[in-house]
Amino acid sequence: MKLTRSPEGTGECPDAENFQLREELSRSTGWLRWGELARHFARGVVLVVSPQLELLEAARVMAVDDRATFAFWLGRGLVAAATDDHARFWEKQNSELLAIVVAPWVLVQLPVQVDGCLEGRGD
Repeated sequence: MKLTRSPEGTGECPDAENFQLREELSRSTGWLRWGELARHFARGVVLVVSPQLELLEAARVMAVDDRATFAFWLGRGLVAAATDDHARFWEKQNSELLAIVVAPWVLVQLPVQVDGCLEGRGD
């Protein structure tokens, strides 16, 4: 289950501005291997988004500066700064992560395997 609502219930808004922002963020979403992500990690700007959240929604919340929702997610470990343990694992596995840039941050999420297929990859 993907969590997309804030604790106050504000969540996603069906307005045109929100739709346009999500479309823009969607176009800037891509897959990065560890080698491409390492320099961003070294700058301390990589945030890991739990598979319980939609990466696109996490990026939208950051882009609109919805601090209450973001703080709620941080407090529950649904979003966290990438750690050295993450980096070692990603390097060892040559991981490919779904990424969105919300300057200066890079939000990443590992693909989730569902019924033998990688969600979001069409594999």
